[in-house]
Amino acid sequence: MALEISIIAGPNHNADLFRKNFGIDSAQQASDALNNLDGLYARGGHPWAPFTANNGEFFPGERESFEAAARQVKEPYDQGIYQDGELTESQPTEEGQDFWGNARHAANDSHEWKAICSVPDFCKVGNAVVPFDSFATLGNQTQSSPDVKAQGVPVYRVGDLHKGVQGDAGSHVVAGTSLGGGYVKFLSGQNDVKVNGIPLVRQDSSCLVNCNGAGIGGALGKVVTTQRSADTRAEKPAQEANPELQALLDAEADERSLWQKTKDF
Repeated sequence: MALEISIIAGPNHNADLFRKNFGIDSAQQASDALNNLDGLYARGGHPWAPFTANNGEFFPGERESFEAAARQVKEPYDQGIYQDGELTESQPTEEGQDFWGNARHAANDSHEWKAICSVPDFCKVGNAVVPFDSFATLGNQTQSSPDVKAQGVPVYRVGDLHKGVQGDAGSHVVAGTSLGGGYVKFLSGQNDVKVNGIPLVRQDSSCLVNCNGAGIGGALGKVVTTQRSADTRAEKPAQEANPELQALLDAEADERSLWQKTKDF
């Protein structure tokens, strides 16, 4: 099958794509980008970057188009089409998601990417339903692009799957999954950047955390690249552990132990 990567054109498409990839949120930042084109291009992880497909075919990239797109970003600011500060997700943070960061890079099957819950992951533990702040450290894909990679590992597209979640226990109230049996299914991507004809998963793409392999159940979440933020959320359940929850977990473990001891009788 031939490699298919399509970029669908539209009004201000190239400028929009460049702006979102590098978090340009003001006319001054647009000017700064023009003064640092070589450095930005060399970082990779953007639609104009060179890459090698899984079949070994090398794509040299589009340096001239990259520069043209950068020059097109300033004009919409001058015309009032873009407004300073409207890309709130591109504001600098202590985790390093700044103008020069990786906030809009392609999501790939590496531990630098996490899927975190936006709403509680409700699981049945014993006879109780307990909300968990579940998450997944990506790196165990069961479905991803067969021939397109970023940083040497496959990229994810809408509908692809990762297996394995963390931070929960028991079984999801709908999917019946948790921990190693839970999946992450990617629900949204960047519609104007497609890999194999499917939208590419990016920073803040929506997903299901702890669904089953068919994408049923799970909690709504999003994909993030900032490991510190994901780790902070992942540690929250442990920090807020309470005696009631621990008792439920202990009871479930005891029930399983009893079943293991008596299943041969």
